[in-house]
Formats: sequence, C-alpha cells, structure tokens
Amino acid sequence: MTIPAGDPTRQLRALLLTLAGYIDTLPPGVALQDDALSIADDVNSTISQIRKLLYGSAPGAAERWYDAITGDGRGVIALGNDLATLEAIVAGLSGAPLILTSGEVITLGDVLTIATSAGTAFKADASFSGGLWRVAAIALESKGSGLTFSASRPGDLIPVSMDAVPAAASNGQRVFLSTTPAKATLNPSVATDTVQYLVGYLQGADGALAAPPVLFQPSLDFFNA
Repeated sequence: MTIPAGDPTRQLRALLLTLAGYIDTLPPGVALQDDALSIADDVNSTISQIRKLLYGSAPGAAERWYDAITGDGRGVIALGNDLATLEAIVAGLSGAPLILTSGEVITLGDVLTIATSAGTAFKADASFSGGLWRVAAIALESKGSGLTFSASRPGDLIPVSMDAVPAAASNGQRVFLSTTPAKATLNPSVATDTVQYLVGYLQGADGALAAPPVLFQPSLDFFNA
C-alpha cells in the first residue's frame, strides 16, 4: 500500500480505501466475531476518531442514536441515556410547576405577573400604566409575601379566580385579565389605559365555581389607548 506523503487528507483517504478493499475480501458477520480480539470495539473506536477528525468533536446524541441502531449493546445503553436525559428536559419544561417568589400575599388561582424591577410575582391587572398587565402564571397555592410557591405553565388546565362566577354555558369562551387585581374575566376592558390580555379558555364552569378550570394560554390581545 502506498500512502501519499505530507497530506493528512490524502493519507487518510488512501488508508480508508485500502481498508474498504480488504474488508470486501472477507466473509461477513460471525466469521470476524472473536471476543478476545474485541474487533467491534476497534471498529467503533476508529469510527469515533474519524468523526472527530471530520467534525472537530466527539459523536453527539444523533450519532449515538445511529450507533445504537447499527452497533452493539453499548450503543443501546448510550441511546437509553440520551432518552432519559430528553425525558428529564421535557419534564422540566412542561411537567413540573414553576417555582416563583411572591412579592405580596398570593392566593390559589390568582392571575400573576412578574415585576421586572424585583423579579418577584405580583397580582396582575389590566391597567396599562400600572405595569402589572403581562400575565406570567397562575398561583397553584396560597403563600405569604416573600415566600416561594408553585405556579402554572402555559398549557396547564388550572383553577383561575374570576371577577364573577361564570355559567356552564360560558365554557369554551376566552378568558381575559380583569381590571380587578389577580382576577380573570369573560368581559375584557374597553376603557382607556387598559389592555385586553388573554389568560386562556374557560373549561370547567358550572355556575357555582368562583375559580373554574381554565386552559392557561396567555397572550396580549389588544391595547386600549
């Protein structure tokens, strides 16, 4: 075998072509399986080094998935680890509640905002100039001022305090931030210097619940100049 001098790319290409030609002359599969020689480890190690040479880093998660499908048991273990990590990330993003710090006394079902100056949760209301209209979460428990508490994430179906008890016939309607602090309403404000901020969609009203379940999907809808 002749290896070109002085050019790593040409040298590597010559080696790979020679190796490929040699492999073509060998019987496939079990004929090369020898636990004492650990050829599978040698092949996997070589592939990893080639990837590192080509891409400048060790194989990433996507490459380990490929290895798990085409390689040995260790690849499957690596794939399992990636799946466990992914599940933990997803749980952290969408499953577990937010943990916030209260800037005042918070009650279960309160509609909340985060004060940018303090970084703590306060009762939201639809007054634009008041600056507490950006809906961030719904309180999942009642706590005193300065304490940590659990709060909802977008997509949660949770009890939300309303400024008036809604009828069952109102289920499915959009729920907005009220001008009453910490409350939601079916009737968004049209007054000057207020906002119409969507809290979510009414799901569990029965004509008796003051804090019926709402699908929490907050977004700014309209400014009343």
